[in-house]
Amino acid sequence: MIEYKIAQESDYLSINNFYNRLHGSKRTIEQFRWEFHDGPLKPGIYIIAVDSDNNAVVGSQAAMYMNVVLSHGEKILTAKSEDTLVDPTYRGKNIFNNMYEMLFDECKKNGIEYIWGFTTAIKPFKGMNFEVPWSHSQTLAVSNPIAAYKYLVKLNSKNKLKDKFKIFGLAAKSYLKLKSSFLFAVPKLKGFQEDIPVADASLIIGNILKTSQSPYFAIDQDANYQRWRFYANSNYKTVKTYSLIIENQLKAFLIIHISDENIGYIVQALFDPSLGEKVIEKFIQQSTAKIFRLGVSIIRNWSFTHTEYNNKENQHFIKVGYTFLDRGVPFVWKSLNNGPLDPSNLISFKILSEGTN
Repeated sequence: MIEYKIAQESDYLSINNFYNRLHGSKRTIEQFRWEFHDGPLKPGIYIIAVDSDNNAVVGSQAAMYMNVVLSHGEKILTAKSEDTLVDPTYRGKNIFNNMYEMLFDECKKNGIEYIWGFTTAIKPFKGMNFEVPWSHSQTLAVSNPIAAYKYLVKLNSKNKLKDKFKIFGLAAKSYLKLKSSFLFAVPKLKGFQEDIPVADASLIIGNILKTSQSPYFAIDQDANYQRWRFYANSNYKTVKTYSLIIENQLKAFLIIHISDENIGYIVQALFDPSLGEKVIEKFIQQSTAKIFRLGVSIIRNWSFTHTEYNNKENQHFIKVGYTFLDRGVPFVWKSLNNGPLDPSNLISFKILSEGTN
């Protein structure tokens, strides 16, 4: 018999073992706690399906509390869906739907108005009345095409020879494109600073929302969120922060996580709307050059094109030599109370990812 319940701390080890078994990964209990217990607002809601015959976890579904902020400063409580898993030997028992129905009820009880996430398995989500309004894209920059190729080709063990040729061509193309944009010395911006943690991104987010003609909204990035997402993240070992300070005000920043394989992941980049395009692009160039000097062979970056703001930001990276890949994972969204927010107006950043790379 399958039973459904809200997970307690005593269930964390069993849940994490279930996750690692299905993914073939090595997520630590500290990483699990960071994501689902130590969130910026409070511990998330975690639903598990348990086979009562052997007391085994056979399904999981979590919701992480996150505020979104509107142009006039109003905050609305949402939740990010994560750890959607069903043991393959238990499929066909409606576990996915049952977990989500329980999660929806718990979210409503706790004041959550919208639930969202990323998934390639959109069919079951559509079956639960999720919208699929857009997908993310990617940009990348390569400083060492051989090392980048070796990393990229490992991402899919099913790559055939023709796929490997395409991947090598992509790495070489990105390298040459970036190199051509760096023919001249990288400009040095006055006010450029390194390794000063960004305590609060609310001001820049607020300026973006207030100056836009569209009814945009965004994830609230206050001090608690910044600390949790970037600087207290147990998945990150090396975090570099590059900032642009003008007249004692933060005007731009880029935060990057560098993995043990010397792969760089841009985990956030924000630019105040008062900055000119050339200044933004010089800032990206200078930050990129700094990252590559650390021995990073490839920089990966989620990008978005579904809003005018996001598309413009994406173009800044492309202009300085980043290569655009129009492929990514679909975004899913569900209103729990028929609220007015349109997911097409969500200004999106890399912070929408799970935060594990």
